[in-house]
Amino acid sequence: MKNSYLPNRIDTLIGAGTHVQGDIACTGVLRIQGEVHGNVLCHRRSGGALVVDSAGSVAGAVDAPHVIVRGRITGPAHACQSVEIHPGASLVGDVSFKEIAIHAGG
Repeated sequence: MKNSYLPNRIDTLIGAGTHVQGDIACTGVLRIQGEVHGNVLCHRRSGGALVVDSAGSVAGAVDAPHVIVRGRITGPAHACQSVEIHPGASLVGDVSFKEIAIHAGG
């Protein structure tokens, strides 16, 4: 899967042990290692991504150009480009995408 963003780039980090209650809108790459209870929007024109790390979780709607799940998303997800679901990860909800990669165990 070709990525137009830098997968190791982090513009915004919600660290482990952090709990966010409410909606988030961002540009660039948002990495979540904590918990978010609310909707997450990463603006499309930023070429960004939402990365939910293995200890991270999102309970709410997700909309980002690229969605990379190593943790858990519960809610609908929309990616105008790609969705990646890694081993041990889960995405529970309706999903729309241009490309998808579901790794073994995901």
